[in-house]
Amino acid sequence: MRQTGTPRPGRRGLGLVGLSALLLAAALAACGGTASPAGGGSASPTGGSYTAPAGSLPGSPAGPSEGSPTGTPAGRIVVTPLPISSIDVTLALSQPVQVVAHVSGYLPNTCATAREPQVSRSGQAVTVRIDIEQPADAVCGQVATPYRRDVPLGTFAAGDYTLQVNATKTTFHVG
Repeated sequence: MRQTGTPRPGRRGLGLVGLSALLLAAALAACGGTASPAGGGSASPTGGSYTAPAGSLPGSPAGPSEGSPTGTPAGRIVVTPLPISSIDVTLALSQPVQVVAHVSGYLPNTCATAREPQVSRSGQAVTVRIDIEQPADAVCGQVATPYRRDVPLGTFAAGDYTLQVNATKTTFHVG
């Protein structure tokens, strides 16, 4: 005979702890992330993202470090190009002419931090790469944060130049 109104032993519901664990798992799955082979990194040929084990990038520590997001797990770090909104170029009235790029973009979530800009120059082409990094498995607030940075490009002789910052291009003229 079956009793009603009393739970049977061993057949309890999820409870608060089980429900919390289920919601946490759903939130982690919603944040996404790219799986990569254990112990190694993977790179996108189009420059999209790179996932590397902690400590494998030049100058990176084996675990959390100063300047890294709070609560950074000692796991993989995802590196992607900073999304660029605009580039403005300023020429200083000096001899030789000093050029500065005013870069605006955004950090896509609360875990992302910008790396130092890397400037390279080949003839009339100037390239600036600004990457962001974030822990691969962290739960991050999906809030875009404005990024602005003045990047000194160096001295330039008279001529026309092309400036590319990540995927965004512009031209400038030194007269």
